[in-house]
Amino acid sequence: MKTGLTSVSFRKLSAEEVIEVAAKAGVDGIEWGSDVHVPPTNTEYAKEIAEKTREKGLEVISYASYFYLGENSDFAPFIDTAVAMGTKYIRIWGGKKERHELSDEQYEALVEETKKIGKMAAEKGVIVSLEYHQHSITATAVDAAKFASDVDMPSIRLYWQSILNRSLEDNLADFELVAPYLTNVHVFNYVDGKQELLETGDGIKNWTAYIERIKKVPGERAIMTEFCKGGLPESFIADAAVLNRLAK
Repeated sequence: MKTGLTSVSFRKLSAEEVIEVAAKAGVDGIEWGSDVHVPPTNTEYAKEIAEKTREKGLEVISYASYFYLGENSDFAPFIDTAVAMGTKYIRIWGGKKERHELSDEQYEALVEETKKIGKMAAEKGVIVSLEYHQHSITATAVDAAKFASDVDMPSIRLYWQSILNRSLEDNLADFELVAPYLTNVHVFNYVDGKQELLETGDGIKNWTAYIERIKKVPGERAIMTEFCKGGLPESFIADAAVLNRLAK
């Protein structure tokens, strides 16, 4: 199990500064975001950032695109950028509506679009993973697993993250549904609606349980900090120390 940082955690920092923070924290790699640090418009720049990442002993874990299903966008630039960076994972968003907000025809259109993306990805040796998130087709574990099953392609997988205001037991039950399609995991800790360090409240207890379960899923994957207390590098470094210990 690898540990990492999502670059979107520090949108105000330069790519070089993000690399320095990740290296200082001792994580394995970075998930580079397409919205600020590595836009899907310049593959030469993407190669440059990937090389700088590797020079610090880090890997490009994935390319976090802000590609949304159902928006009639061109997915090819995102695949080209991921390939240029030398990563096999691209993260996308499952549209902007939940399953109950979609007609059957709209749902099927998302499935068909995803199959086309999956075919494109497979041809390039890339795996596309849907963000596990509210206000999208993957808002619940049931809907996320159903969508992945309906697409039914090895090149289309799912991310996972705990859902706020759900108990440890409920999140673990959700995980069981997502586990067959799992690639990477996003990590954070909220206490009373506020983002806190992982060591605060039940953070360590919860993530110990989550990581123990994640380790049982076949295959290699990364658990990556997505945002941190106060948006501060020192908060991430503290959280990374916890994750590095739990991931062993």
